[in-house]
Amino acid sequence: MIVNVYITNHRNNTVALPVAPSEVKVTFENDSSTSKVIGLGEINRLGDRKLKSIKISSFLPIDSSKVSYTTVRKKHKWKKASSYITFLKNIQASKKPCRLVITGFKFSMKATLNFTYGMENGINNEYTYELDFTEYRKIKADKVGKKHGKQSNKIAKHGKKRNKPQNKINRGSKVLVNGMAYLTNNATHGVMIRKRECKITLVSNKSKHPYYVVTTGGVAMGWVSKGAFL
Repeated sequence: MIVNVYITNHRNNTVALPVAPSEVKVTFENDSSTSKVIGLGEINRLGDRKLKSIKISSFLPIDSSKVSYTTVRKKHKWKKASSYITFLKNIQASKKPCRLVITGFKFSMKATLNFTYGMENGINNEYTYELDFTEYRKIKADKVGKKHGKQSNKIAKHGKKRNKPQNKINRGSKVLVNGMAYLTNNATHGVMIRKRECKITLVSNKSKHPYYVVTTGGVAMGWVSKGAFL
């Protein structure tokens, strides 16, 4: 089965590459790191999934109507290589993601594109090119901070003091952390922090781990839950 590559821009215009690539590989990685822990030595800190990436290399005939080795049907291909080059350059210049679909491989991904092309080996009737696709994931930011609402205008009566909330944990609070710390506020994998004096710098109340803490020396430790406080 021939593997064909289709690219759709942000205006929903689709083109198929005229010659199927000889090789297609998708890269899956995690953002893991290593640290040294007293008494244990080096440990592996498991991170979240990184963006998928894929590189495609092939060539574009200067005039597809004059060659017999194209791999897509006539209605799906353009005649001139310059049309493909303009299409791909415009995707990159638009600063918007495109859609990559590979048939026979059952692969579809929204991605950003980097495009390189030229000529090689003294052949002047075709361009060689490389397409570097990186997965695009839309950012959905969590709201952090105080909720906006009506403020109370009530004034305490003279002779009476308002009681301070007991053990209220908020931004700026100093805490003793003895539990798991995470890279993100909803992550499932983290590292153990044992009896470290920290300060809360961010609060995201609706998150799984709502408190972001740093040490008193300013070293970032990550997101923790209330159960990690002594």
